Amino acid sequence: MTDEIVVAETVRLGMLESTPQDVIARATRIATELAALINSRKLYVPISGKKYVRVEGWSTLGAMLGVTPREISTTMHEDGTFEAMVEIVRSDGQVIGRGSAICGMDEPTWAKRPAYARRSMAITRATGKAFRLAYSWIMTLAGYEATPAEEIVDAESHPFDDDVSKPFPPKPAAPPAPPVADPTMSVNHLDAKLIKHLVAQQIFENEHSAAKIMARIAPDKAPFAAFVGRARNYRVWKARLIDGSVDDIEATSLAVEKANAGEFCPPEGQED
Repeated sequence: MTDEIVVAETVRLGMLESTPQDVIARATRIATELAALINSRKLYVPISGKKYVRVEGWSTLGAMLGVTPREISTTMHEDGTFEAMVEIVRSDGQVIGRGSAICGMDEPTWAKRPAYARRSMAITRATGKAFRLAYSWIMTLAGYEATPAEEIVDAESHPFDDDVSKPFPPKPAAPPAPPVADPTMSVNHLDAKLIKHLVAQQIFENEHSAAKIMARIAPDKAPFAAFVGRARNYRVWKARLIDGSVDDIEATSLAVEKANAGEFCPPEGQED
């Protein structure tokens, strides 16, 4: 019997087998590449000066390590709350980790959402939890918080503010005047004046959400007024789709497609 600590000669990190010394070196290299991708693709949420990674970023880390999430079970309780369990597995079927999470009816954002949307969010949260339990140390090496964004705030239902204690959507005291006087001037889809104008006109809640959507709506240059029109059309389409019980993520993608295709959606009560 001895109290001596024995260090294993090899360690498995997902599908990567290395010495303990190499594990840290490889994890550091992976963290560096991961951070570059998360930053470039905006797969994180800034909250009070800290960065929380969305589940897509955690899944990317898993792919870099040779592991994937697998849904084990999803149960709906009597009150409509969904509870999901997800495992992290290697390609050879070896289970690396497991996590469970719920999407409850006591959450104001989700209480009125369709059952399939609550089920999907429970699985999303469980996936993030499973990755966090197994690989939060690597995410920390990459410079991000160890907790997935979906565990902090509702990552799929609305854009994020820097302070989660503030009410959403924010209600401006008085919208400022449009910053651009000439609607015919040609601008880029991420022109700062255009983004500020879209927020001032309450087409988007904040500059972050405006820039995020406009990057998908308008990949070229066009008159200022044309971009504003596309943005308004996108918002009307998305509201109409959400009212039709379309999931928020799917509604966003469909609204972007319709706005880019020039499919006009008249506001409620103005249909022909």
